[in-house]
Amino acid sequence: LDPHAPAAMKALYARLQQEFGAVAAPAKKRAAAEGSRLHALQVGVVEAGIEAAPKDDSLAFYGLRDLAACADFAAAQARALIESGIPAREIAVL
Repeated sequence: LDPHAPAAMKALYARLQQEFGAVAAPAKKRAAAEGSRLHALQVGVVEAGIEAAPKDDSLAFYGLRDLAACADFAAAQARALIESGIPAREIAVL
């Protein structure tokens, strides 16, 4: 974790680490599945534009009322994904 990260990010990191632990090393291959919206975003960051395509479950955006709610929601979402078989290293919270 960045030592200069804002307090909200440190709190979220601590909550998720307490709930799920930490991944020992980064995943070797970081690219999302080709054809997913996440892959389009990863590749599209350096492109002039991203082509429109049907929505899939590789990206999700949420807005919550406060930092505590954000941390609790992120932890609950991560738990649900892990329990459904998604490896923890595949989950990111921004």
